[in-house]
Amino acid sequence: RDDAGGDVAKLLGLTRAHNIAIGLKAFNDFTFQSLVEAIGDLDPERKVGEQLILLTNLLPTPKEVQAIKEFKGNDDNLVAAESFFRQLVPIKRVGDKIRTMRTMSTFEDNVERVRARLRTLEATCAKVMESKKLMQVMSMILSIGNFMNEGTLDGGVHAFKFESLQRLSQSKSADGKTTLVDYIVEAFIEKGERQALTLMSEFPEIQVR
Repeated sequence: RDDAGGDVAKLLGLTRAHNIAIGLKAFNDFTFQSLVEAIGDLDPERKVGEQLILLTNLLPTPKEVQAIKEFKGNDDNLVAAESFFRQLVPIKRVGDKIRTMRTMSTFEDNVERVRARLRTLEATCAKVMESKKLMQVMSMILSIGNFMNEGTLDGGVHAFKFESLQRLSQSKSADGKTTLVDYIVEAFIEKGERQALTLMSEFPEIQVR
């Protein structure tokens, strides 16, 4: 369409233009040109910051891109959102570039979070291998399992799968009130080994805060 006169172009709906304008206020440190250049160049020296997540909501739809491309009028007739789109449209694969910028901006923080989790996992694995209390509990579970399965193919074993631990709270006594977990706790208390049940004290790295 030809809007060479002095009227507002109205390439976007009023509400849409208003919402885009509000979103662009998060980038007041940039001119439209410098913001578009930062996106187009993927320039690490011009970081857009945490506001990057907002950019994905400020991209023109295919219909809006077409309207911007067809506009032949004066740029002075464009409202803020349209002016931004006018400068953004020539950038190829703009959505991909914004996602790339988001990855670049969060990469170091994400790597450090993963490293911290791996350090926690490594420390916890070492504690598991050294834990005497855990060994006591596991030995008790194995003994109870062998006792319950005595005379069957599952009895007299020297180890069990960790998946079996899930069944401890599911297996109940005849009255349906006592689980194997309850029985194990009572067994340790009767033996005067209540301290063996304080397992979490040996794994401070994974305690829920």
